[in-house]
Amino acid sequence: SLVNPLVCANSGFTESNYTQLTELYRKYKDQEFEILAFPCNQFLYQEPGTSQEAQEFACTRFKAEYPVFQKVRVNGQNAAPLYKFLKASKPTFWGSRIKWNFT
Repeated sequence: SLVNPLVCANSGFTESNYTQLTELYRKYKDQEFEILAFPCNQFLYQEPGTSQEAQEFACTRFKAEYPVFQKVRVNGQNAAPLYKFLKASKPTFWGSRIKWNFT
């Protein structure tokens, strides 16, 4: 299984979502479960820092043991290839656009 969250340090859901992701990872990491976190600044500019700052924030404050990758764009023409694929694979009633972080 794979969880692929978009993460933003200044979201109102940061505390609970990072905490839950860390708990999920610790509980299931030995059962072929992986979390891949991709910081993104496209949602009300809630991840303004560098990729390194986002990684340090997740790993220091929330003890994230899962990979936190470089910041990506998830919507628009310059969206990361992974998100282009994911959105094309499962469009929602919102279309193929990701509407918010931690999606």
